[in-house]
Amino acid sequence: MNHPTTATRVIATAVAAVATVALATACVSPDADQSTSSSTPAQAQQWNPGDEPSESTTFSPPNLTTPTPKTTLPGGMRVDRSDAKAVAAAAVTIWFTWDTSTDQSRSDASARTAPLLSRSLADAVLADVSLRPDGQWRQWADREATITPKVTSQGNQGAPDSPTRKYFVFSVVQTAQTPAGQQIGDPTSTTAWVITEKTANGWEVTQIQEQQ
Repeated sequence: MNHPTTATRVIATAVAAVATVALATACVSPDADQSTSSSTPAQAQQWNPGDEPSESTTFSPPNLTTPTPKTTLPGGMRVDRSDAKAVAAAAVTIWFTWDTSTDQSRSDASARTAPLLSRSLADAVLADVSLRPDGQWRQWADREATITPKVTSQGNQGAPDSPTRKYFVFSVVQTAQTPAGQQIGDPTSTTAWVITEKTANGWEVTQIQEQQ
């Protein structure tokens, strides 16, 4: 029987060492891979309804409470729930009508719009801290301003309507006024992109996207 030579034993030892290193490399903690991939830029976040400029998220007024979603529309307003366009237009009108003498922020308008919104949209916009008042709101509030919109339909811009989903685009021009009727600054313009869906209870709004 042949016995391994010294050279053979040295080679065998070297091979074993290489195998050990390879095994150790394969067993690196997953955390190492995560730290490497963390340098990859994250994808852009999807739009959240009612987003304000980033500066609004830095203001945290005391005792700011989340408004309770309303169950009836303001001022006894009635909307034909079988008409998707009527629902969308009414939602946009309420959404952009603000009273800084009584409202804490735009969240109050969202709460008033709630009867026309899907449950998920109502919950999302009322919980979103970006609806806190920004600097412009505080300037209006100092003068107890009301902000009223003029809402004009712009069609659906070629969006793919279906029997259960319809798209609408509205131009919104808001004007701020003091209680005495004095206009504050120039009117502001916004475009509202709205998606409605048909439910057992009629049409409801599932998305409102704003574009300055």
